[in-house]
Amino acid sequence: MPSLLVAALLSLSTPPAAAAASTTVTLTECDDVNRDRFVAQLELELGQNAASATQALGVTLQCAADEVRIEVRDPATQKLVARVIPAPPPDAAERERVLALATSRLILASWLELLLEQESAKTAPDAPPSDVEPQWTLARSALQSTPPRPPVPRWRLVLAGGGAGRGLGRELWPSLAVAGGVAIAVTAGSPGDRVPRVSVDLGAAYERAWTRREPGNVVAEHVLGIAGARWYSAPDRFFGAGAGIVAGVGWGRVRGFPTDTNVAYAATDLVADVRAVGGPQLRWKALALELEFFTGMAFLAPTGLVPGESSSSTHGLLAGASLRLMSTLGGV
Repeated sequence: MPSLLVAALLSLSTPPAAAAASTTVTLTECDDVNRDRFVAQLELELGQNAASATQALGVTLQCAADEVRIEVRDPATQKLVARVIPAPPPDAAERERVLALATSRLILASWLELLLEQESAKTAPDAPPSDVEPQWTLARSALQSTPPRPPVPRWRLVLAGGGAGRGLGRELWPSLAVAGGVAIAVTAGSPGDRVPRVSVDLGAAYERAWTRREPGNVVAEHVLGIAGARWYSAPDRFFGAGAGIVAGVGWGRVRGFPTDTNVAYAATDLVADVRAVGGPQLRWKALALELEFFTGMAFLAPTGLVPGESSSSTHGLLAGASLRLMSTLGGV
């Protein structure tokens, strides 16, 4: 058996007549890794052994804050093998070479597993004794895929500003708002998925709205605590889209500024609204800029009394848009 195994391993260094298939490399959240340099280093590490593959090997690198998960799908074995290694420093001069070296070892280990199984089938037609476990079984157990690791939550700092129309249908209240807060975003599904993401947001907002009446101007100010959940789709590194639900609860004040001798009136009350949000997103490394459109309903709002006219309130439908700037702060 040893001589046959050695001959089989040596055959990996002899390129077959068929041309070698290329390696398909996918980098997920690996902005600091140069893909072309990694592929070149991987081909260098594999050498002539790469010619043994007649189908494209699938290699996926999933980068996190302090580790890198390497997955290799080999068409020859029909298996997915994986390994998790500590992440090289972002400024490491040989970062791509370290990752390529670890990946090549995983690929060669996958091929070795197949050769061990084939060698055992040729030299041991009879089943081995039940109390003696063959070495190839031990090797296969050592190469089994590691279980999927849980997603790594990442904090994001969120700043937003935009405009809206309130009280639609009764009277229009144009408004301007600024908001800020934090969000915790996690990857949904397996660590290899780069598309779906879920983000839970917490923050605060200030909004100023106004309308015009015959006696004068009416101004409303809202201070809100906001919470929401958003789902994001990111088809590539630079573009994405999101949608979700956002709710706000806080305090509002409406005041009158008369243009004649009428006495100004002020009222203070609770404010609450719910919005459906969504829009496109541009991403670059740790930053994301999102144009978000929203529509919803204000369920609670202060009401101001206007002499000689009907009362005035921001209660009702609302619609508008805002720009959201998000910066990823790192894993938690």
